[in-house]
Amino acid sequence: MLSVMKVAGRSMMPALPPGSFVLVFSPGKWTLDVNDVVVFRCPNRGKLVKRVLSVEPNKGYFLGGDNIAESISAAEIGWVPRRQIIGKVIWHSVKSATA
Repeated sequence: MLSVMKVAGRSMMPALPPGSFVLVFSPGKWTLDVNDVVVFRCPNRGKLVKRVLSVEPNKGYFLGGDNIAESISAAEIGWVPRRQIIGKVIWHSVKSATA
């Protein structure tokens, strides 16, 4: 399944500035690797876009934003189980600074 989502925050800058759109692929099964960008459900914050920092089969995924100064820390998010991952970002638009 494919879905389009709009990036609202600044945590993934400069790769995904606010206003960018991402195309999210949600197949039944897939593997995620370090540096993949994913959308996931954070229990206290809703849907977030983060980068995979580490993968541990028994723990899940350790995720973090590219813009550390404006992102929830990976330690605060903690290990994210596979069931919370909505999908992998397979394409993105970059909002122009002049748009």
